Amino acid sequence: MFSNITIETRLHTGHWWGHGEPIHLSAVPVFEGVVPGAIKNVRFSNVVARSESGIVVHGQKDAVLRDLSFEDVHLTVLPSALAASYGGNFDLSPALKKESALFKHDIPGLYRAM
Repeated sequence: MFSNITIETRLHTGHWWGHGEPIHLSAVPVFEGVVPGAIKNVRFSNVVARSESGIVVHGQKDAVLRDLSFEDVHLTVLPSALAASYGGNFDLSPALKKESALFKHDIPGLYRAM
């Protein structure tokens, strides 16, 4: 459980993993022949986040995310000078397949892929 938290993040240029997401849960293959584990029973409660990016929740067929709870989570996505040139990409690094590790997408408040 993650509770009673204030989060402030921003976009950065350069070689960073991620894009300043205030909350990022992902399970993706990293090594050939090794199945990633599951992420389960995670709770976020009473969280206030201000960010230039959104929340990412990403799983795959063999990497299940389940029993996730977001209660009283308030997110403000702030404008950013980097949004047009650098924002809007999701970075799931490290990942086995580089083409699935970094991909373009608009900046949502919450992105869920499972």
